[in-house]
Amino acid sequence: MSDMEIHKLLKRQLEHSNLAQDKKPETDEQWHTFIQRVNNAYIDADQERYLHERSMNISSREMMGLNEKLEYAQHIAGLGYWSYDGNIQRTIWSNELFNIFHLNPTHKAPSLDEFIDLVHEQDRFDLTHKVKRALNDKIDYECELRIKNPDGNYHWYRIICQCQEGEKQLAGIVIDIHKSKVFEEKIKELNQQISSAARRAGMAEVATTILHNIGNILNSSNVSITLLKNSFNLDYHQKLLKITEMMEQHQIDLIDFLTHDPKGQIIPRYLLALAKVIVEENEKNNIEIDNLQNDLQHIGQIVDTQKPISGLSSMNEKVYLPEILDTAVNITMNSSKNAHITITKEFKPVPLVHIDKSKLLQILINLIQNAKESVLENTASTIKEIKLIIQKTGKNSVNIFVEDNGIGINTENLQRIFAFGFTTKKNGHGFGLHSSALSAREMGGSLIAESKGEGLGAQFILTLPIINRTGRP
Repeated sequence: MSDMEIHKLLKRQLEHSNLAQDKKPETDEQWHTFIQRVNNAYIDADQERYLHERSMNISSREMMGLNEKLEYAQHIAGLGYWSYDGNIQRTIWSNELFNIFHLNPTHKAPSLDEFIDLVHEQDRFDLTHKVKRALNDKIDYECELRIKNPDGNYHWYRIICQCQEGEKQLAGIVIDIHKSKVFEEKIKELNQQISSAARRAGMAEVATTILHNIGNILNSSNVSITLLKNSFNLDYHQKLLKITEMMEQHQIDLIDFLTHDPKGQIIPRYLLALAKVIVEENEKNNIEIDNLQNDLQHIGQIVDTQKPISGLSSMNEKVYLPEILDTAVNITMNSSKNAHITITKEFKPVPLVHIDKSKLLQILINLIQNAKESVLENTASTIKEIKLIIQKTGKNSVNIFVEDNGIGINTENLQRIFAFGFTTKKNGHGFGLHSSALSAREMGGSLIAESKGEGLGAQFILTLPIINRTGRP
């Protein structure tokens, strides 16, 4: 027994009982004293374990209650919490975030790449850019984007991200803004229709009447939109996020933090008060949404009466380049004789451009039409190909390439091709490329042509600003 390593507590009881580790008790009294001390030690241990288990049960119930209050507050506010660890590619979602996206909370949260795949292609570039900046440069971001739900429809959400202290650590909230965004887009669309109707009608009296009537309605609508936006910008969203961050920071000692730390002790009471505020705010928002619905119906009626005299307007708007290129292709290539022309597309991710959509469409139609005629005239090649390329070339610019393997352009004509009245076509008038170059300059961009010579095809490069001259993105 002398070679056996015994526990320090047992060793202590042997010493108190005047017993040697390697010898038997000399008297019954010594043995009984020793047994009594060991028994008391077991009783104390049982009591300590009981108190510990009771404390754990109480803390567990408190934690469950706190989590329920937190989830309830998230549900009322229409928001969900998320966190992302870029080092291990780990994503955590709150239950309410699953509900917001109409997903099953029992399932695993999507990875970052899986989530980005759900984002509308027109919003994907902007989100990807902001996430990279957050991970690499610790720059917080906010954005509004469309996410595909399981039913295949896209809904609008607002994402707020805050960079954490750890490397590549992100956390934030997602707010469902679909209703207010739909109303906002509808009002914007109606404003454009109204402006177009007023300009194209050519009648000052009619235009004045329309704008006056619509203006009165839009004043009310803009107030409602402002109130709804202000509601989403209220600091309780940030406060709820702060509470969640505090709980994240105290994951290891969360029970002690909530029960003993003064800041942790006020969290349950604060969540209940916050929930009441959010309920009241939602009631106000529902009233404003009803007002917007009535305003939109009224505006729609007015717009419908002006449709016979209205037309398309020419104004700057956000344009998704792959979409407008596809439109130009459909317009120019709809004839059956073009069936043997191969259209190749290389569309790199690019942001939306704020530009005159009608002018841009006309330029693209001219370029694709010229490319089509060029490849059809080139009898030396049996392969007829037009290549369309979109790529971001600088911080504030995007390039659109229209390439063909047609008859090409000789060096002399390459210098004159954009001149007014110049053409190599038998029945041409020389207006198309000239007007296209002028339109490109008016939009703050440029149009150039390149060719290695006759019979070697040509390339037209349209450069467009991502931000217009007013600085609007």
